[in-house]
Amino acid sequence: MLRARLCITGVSRFYRNPAVDRTGKPQDQPAFVNGVIRARTPLPPGDLKLGVLYAVERACRRVRTQDRYAPRTLDLDLLAYQDLAFRTAVTELPDPCILVHPFLAVPLAELADGWVPPGSRDSMQAIAQRIGTASLVEEVALTRSVRRLVLGIDAKG
Repeated sequence: MLRARLCITGVSRFYRNPAVDRTGKPQDQPAFVNGVIRARTPLPPGDLKLGVLYAVERACRRVRTQDRYAPRTLDLDLLAYQDLAFRTAVTELPDPCILVHPFLAVPLAELADGWVPPGSRDSMQAIAQRIGTASLVEEVALTRSVRRLVLGIDAKG
């Protein structure tokens, strides 16, 4: 569904990790699987998030509840948009969680290792290295399947 709406130019590895809230506090629920895609689009960030990402979530039967950390079928977030930095009621760019959560920092660094997020002095690669990967388990088969489906390639690793 994303490929039909966006020009996808990269897919990170996917990682399983324990469920945590925005502050990193463990949650009593199943693990999550996370990955990052890089895409080009003429859409502005708000239209991308609300018009594309949320539409795909709804099509996959995602139901938003009061508990934003509840288990869900799919959760698509906009982590960064070029070098834009702003905050609205719907979006904060770049997402501040990329600086603290390995499940965001590590896959984002795979696709944008030299990128320095606005407001940071460090590249994504340096941020990911500092955070570490101890809580992540790579999902090799899933990564290979998603890359084959989305990019049309049989990528290894």
